[in-house]
Amino acid sequence: MSETPTRRNLLVTCGTSQISPLKFKSDGMDEELKSYITDLKSSLQGSLPLLNDLDQLPVLEKAEHISRVVLKYWDRRHELKGLSSIFGAEISTLASMEAKGDDFYWNPETDHITLIATQSITGLFAALAVQKIISSGWKVPNDQISIRMVEDLNENPKDLDQAMYNLAYHIGESLKESSVNDKWENRFIASGGFKSIMPCLTLFSFLFGIKLIYTYEFSDVLQALHPRFNHENTEARKFWQKTWQSLTHQEWMSTGTSIYLQYILQYRKDHPLAIF
Repeated sequence: MSETPTRRNLLVTCGTSQISPLKFKSDGMDEELKSYITDLKSSLQGSLPLLNDLDQLPVLEKAEHISRVVLKYWDRRHELKGLSSIFGAEISTLASMEAKGDDFYWNPETDHITLIATQSITGLFAALAVQKIISSGWKVPNDQISIRMVEDLNENPKDLDQAMYNLAYHIGESLKESSVNDKWENRFIASGGFKSIMPCLTLFSFLFGIKLIYTYEFSDVLQALHPRFNHENTEARKFWQKTWQSLTHQEWMSTGTSIYLQYILQYRKDHPLAIF
């Protein structure tokens, strides 16, 4: 009997490149939709709708419209790259992983995708567009794609440290969800979003042994950071338990230590032998 394939939880950082009007300048997208995107990106006013209350909102209809336009080019997703491509960074990276296979392989039939987006109208709009494209293009079931909105993460956060803590918290909660599922493997896909998220993702990758995948926007070459920890024997397990305990010792922590770093280290201490 063959071993059950590993299911993956792909945590994909979601920017707004997929809703950039520049991507549709030579396409048949109507001017009304282009204006809607432009106006939305220039005005972040208004209350953010709940993800459960989207059915009748224009933003969902517009996201579906973008998906329909993008899908006309679906067969060329492995060749169209860069700022002028109809595909945003998130779709391009997943397409590169699909084409590369091997260590970058992912399975649309079984894997779960968590889109991590900013808590803003544009962040929500972009995440919904990416969600619709993934669902329709790769035939990923809707219940295998979730969106996590990170509070205070925007162009000018009032408190960047707090925003990074919120990001770390959402990543931690996603890891908790995936940990209850047997044989789930987590992967970070650093495809879009603000550059400030990279230290947080890198720390999680290094401390938790989670593969971090990224690519330059104009390249097909995928890069990966994947630390591995040996938990195979009692001596190794004792070493790592002691290591994570030491890193969170109060005498080691300065009063100025970032709260998101404190959260990450504490999470690792609380799950010293977990394989993520």
